Amino acid sequence: MLLLAKITAVTIGMVLTLNGAERPLPQEGRMQEGMRKQESCEVVPVMKKEQKIARTARNSYDIMEQGAYGFNVSGQWTTGPGPDGIPWGIWFSASDAVLLVDVRPSVTEGSLFEAQWENSKKDLESTARKTLGSELDNIRFYTQENEGGDMVYAMEYSCRREDQKWYVTVCYRFGENYIGEFIGVNPYSAMDCREVTMDAARSLRELGKSGKRDLPEGTDKDGWPFPYLHNPFAITAYYMDEEVPPEPSAQRKASDYEIKWKDKGMETIMRSLLGKEDGPVMSSDLDRCESLYIVGWLGDFYRIGMGNSTMEIPADGVNLRSLEDIKEFRNLTSLTVQVRTLTDLSPLASMEKLTYLNLLVSPKLSTLDWLQGMPQLEELMMWGESYPEIRDIKVFEGMDSLTSVMIILPSVKDISVFAGLPNLETLWINCHKNVDITPVKEAGQIKSLMVNTEEIR
Repeated sequence: MLLLAKITAVTIGMVLTLNGAERPLPQEGRMQEGMRKQESCEVVPVMKKEQKIARTARNSYDIMEQGAYGFNVSGQWTTGPGPDGIPWGIWFSASDAVLLVDVRPSVTEGSLFEAQWENSKKDLESTARKTLGSELDNIRFYTQENEGGDMVYAMEYSCRREDQKWYVTVCYRFGENYIGEFIGVNPYSAMDCREVTMDAARSLRELGKSGKRDLPEGTDKDGWPFPYLHNPFAITAYYMDEEVPPEPSAQRKASDYEIKWKDKGMETIMRSLLGKEDGPVMSSDLDRCESLYIVGWLGDFYRIGMGNSTMEIPADGVNLRSLEDIKEFRNLTSLTVQVRTLTDLSPLASMEKLTYLNLLVSPKLSTLDWLQGMPQLEELMMWGESYPEIRDIKVFEGMDSLTSVMIILPSVKDISVFAGLPNLETLWINCHKNVDITPVKEAGQIKSLMVNTEEIR
């Protein structure tokens, strides 16, 4: 299993060539090492001639915030969001690296990071050892001067867990208006990781316009001395945990047990995502699963995902009939299930930690009562199918955490319950044609309102 191979950005990703031409987005999951290069070359052709990795900056950039900044990325690549709120996660057709990039307006502390580089290095190394512990192999720091005279501040380190190794290069650029963070992670080559990361960092140019963005909510706030930057060591640990999950603690082992699957389809899906073809699947194996994605209406394959990893598996033999096993996912906060044969969603009533729920199930669904067990739910998406048998929506009373609801309920005549939800900002609902929309129309907290395809605001 190679999480870093190419994690497909399903919704906003695109494959680009150096000249800007678009190609279809490959839907790839975890592939065996020997297959990965070959398959990626078949889906996304590599460059036909050698291209120097380091390139001079251009007026037109591969990734550009108009009028603000731009930077270049070598070769052909796929982009999507990265972990920890990083806007650009970049995967390459001819490299095993993943490159994470964030550019945000400068802060006063950034100049201290530069001016006190020796102290910054000590703080970084201390945090690395605290976060990664004995799994940190080595770490080194250096600077590299750019053509314009400013510096790239860089560090490189490697980590090891069991037989898997990770090489990481981190580069910082501190400009007049912006701070650029470039974090490269590669499970095979330190040199490739360095070239990809340094190339992008050196190409960053400010274009004159200044912008605004919130500071990151760091992956590991405790003990991280640079709150205006992402914690690369916590991000590295995240990838390590995804690829080679750590051993459960002694306390967790005491309560651990083998899962006895109720639905063979769910077992097939989870064994594929966990990379466990045989042997027991333990309850602790699902502890790291905070996001689960199952789409089963695509024909001869299922598209499935866990965390940032997505893959496709043959539909033959899956045949998901029940969500009863969902109770085993103790830490799930985001769930997408699009399987039109499902009619019983009562197992979802146990999902107290869910904040996001996206469903496309059988039109024979007759109740929403299972929503009562989701006190933290913020977003509900049931927009891909119509549910005419549902007439009672009192379940929404008191669901004050909801910020967005998109749903199709053609038999519902009273939607006033949504007007009483204090945090609801988006309501898209198709319902009975004789519905009274006055209550939701007068609810000032609802900023985006659409009823029966009529966009009201």
